[in-house]
Amino acid sequence: MYCNGMARPRAKLDCCGEADRIVHRLQTEPPGAVRERLLAVRLGLQGELGLSRIALAVGRSRATIQVWFDTYRRGGIAALIYDARSDNPGRPSELSGLVLSGLQQLGKAGPTEPACVASARTKSPIQSKHKKLSNTGELRPAAKAIVEILHHNPKDFGINRSNWTQQSLAVVFEKLYGRKPTAGTVGRLLKEAGFRWKKSRQFLTSPDPNYKEKVELLLKTLQSLKVDEDLFFIDEMGPIAVKRHGGRCYTPENMTPTHPQNQRAKGSISLYGALSAKTNQVVWFYGKSKDSAGMIELAEILYNQQHDKSRIYLTWDAASWHRSEELVQWTDAFNAWNSASGTGPHIAFIPLPSNSQFLDVIEAVFSGMKRAVIHNSDYQSPAEMKAAISMHFRERNDFFRDNPKRVGKKMWEIDFFQDHNNIRWGNYREW
Repeated sequence: MYCNGMARPRAKLDCCGEADRIVHRLQTEPPGAVRERLLAVRLGLQGELGLSRIALAVGRSRATIQVWFDTYRRGGIAALIYDARSDNPGRPSELSGLVLSGLQQLGKAGPTEPACVASARTKSPIQSKHKKLSNTGELRPAAKAIVEILHHNPKDFGINRSNWTQQSLAVVFEKLYGRKPTAGTVGRLLKEAGFRWKKSRQFLTSPDPNYKEKVELLLKTLQSLKVDEDLFFIDEMGPIAVKRHGGRCYTPENMTPTHPQNQRAKGSISLYGALSAKTNQVVWFYGKSKDSAGMIELAEILYNQQHDKSRIYLTWDAASWHRSEELVQWTDAFNAWNSASGTGPHIAFIPLPSNSQFLDVIEAVFSGMKRAVIHNSDYQSPAEMKAAISMHFRERNDFFRDNPKRVGKKMWEIDFFQDHNNIRWGNYREW
């Protein structure tokens, strides 16, 4: 029956008395191949949609929907379910047939065949734990063959690459089984096996042999701070050139912001900062260079501001000027004078493990400042840049003064450093 002179006929099926059974089965059938077929047949029984609309609703091609309808006409629901759960639904895969015949005929590797090629043909395929199973729970032989090739080095097959591509996998498949699949076919087989093209992620590590002890000392100090004690994360930033900087910003779709690669700087600034673990307040000043003299000046500023405290802890990374003899001697003399006079806080150092800047919370504060007032900037003088940075820190301090929050949220959790399998020297992963 046609709706109009040019429309396609509806995909009408005879119900065969099974309409109620299909509705009941759809209510209990989990997502999968059987449910897709039942849904398509139910839409066909209703007679309101054509093949194209049913194919769009189910997510399959018109040809596939027609095959399912023919199966239903031939044997009803039983034939439809059997077809969905059969070992080889639809037309048999030619590539899978080649793989099966190759494995049956091969007795051993030929005289000029590399041993790894024979291994790729004969050994059991290694399957990914993330693979997408077929309806029967097993991969097709062609997909298994591709996965097995993937678990070898391309150089084993004479390909001068350190990683695989769809084209190179197709070339090796042809060497082994006599037919070269297209790159698209290889991609579909890899997807079926649960493989995706991903970039490796670099994880943070520290080679410090005393990593565990230093981290536990930091955590213990953070969790046992008294009312009249405080801990400061210390770091420096710079020198930062005063020039036009790039960065992310909202831009019209057809435009790309640019900035010159080579510029004459209008000066530079270096910044010292300290972040209170209790109050989330930033203390900062600008210096000429990063050295022990700057660290001594920062310690004096903190001493004057925290004069009512009994002890202040300073924690910083393993930069050379953080552990210089000059700084150690000044701190010992300063603490001895304070003890003798009975005034002012005692200053103690908690050095972080080497190459573990990710534990210094003030790094994130500096990063946020750069995104806010350095990226996409074009300051005309160091004074103008310093004014913008100082305003940013003042606004940040005001916010956390009105909305108290301790720094390093995860570092205060009781079990944060308890997983020593992931947090140990030489094998630390970013949280």
